[in-house]
Amino acid sequence: PGTSIGESGATYQSSSNLSASRGLCAQDARQRYSLSGVYALPFGKGKTFLADSGRAEDLILGGWQVNGILTLRTGQPFTVVMSTHVANVADASRWANVVGNPNAISNRSISRWFNTSAFVSPPLYQFGNEGRDTVTGPGLNNVDFSLFKSFPVTEHKSFQFRAEFFNALNHSQFALPTATLGTAQYGQISATSHDPREIRLSLHND
Repeated sequence: PGTSIGESGATYQSSSNLSASRGLCAQDARQRYSLSGVYALPFGKGKTFLADSGRAEDLILGGWQVNGILTLRTGQPFTVVMSTHVANVADASRWANVVGNPNAISNRSISRWFNTSAFVSPPLYQFGNEGRDTVTGPGLNNVDFSLFKSFPVTEHKSFQFRAEFFNALNHSQFALPTATLGTAQYGQISATSHDPREIRLSLHND
């Protein structure tokens, strides 16, 4: 019935009707944009500016490099499930019934990420009519930034100081909301998919 990579639980409801369980893969982020750049600052010996600087000036102002990575991605899809096996089929997916558009919501927040009223429990001993991965989760908006500084030791040897800022803007990168109908956290986001800003300082041999 398709890939199970990144999927939780069974990927179909009825083994006799696999076509009803066709849907998006959990990794189906429709839009993704990545931009990375490296820029050696033009200061210090042999550079455009301060080319004739003394050793002390060059030690402070020369050899700097700026790096950045921008990552933008739309949300990945997921499936709303029931907390119990309403259809009384233990190994099947526990999908809900759809009565509205789950992605049509105003004032979206971590307390109610999707239209929770769009799903109801199917009748007892029946499968839900929801398709697989019909709800879109939070996207990603992340910037990683770093500063490198090279210190020459000999003609062929140097070491490098690195200051790296992961999630430099400290954006909250949200994980998927709770998607189990009937639970207290249904529709709420209670975790993040990435760490908050992290700063790392290090020295490396070149």
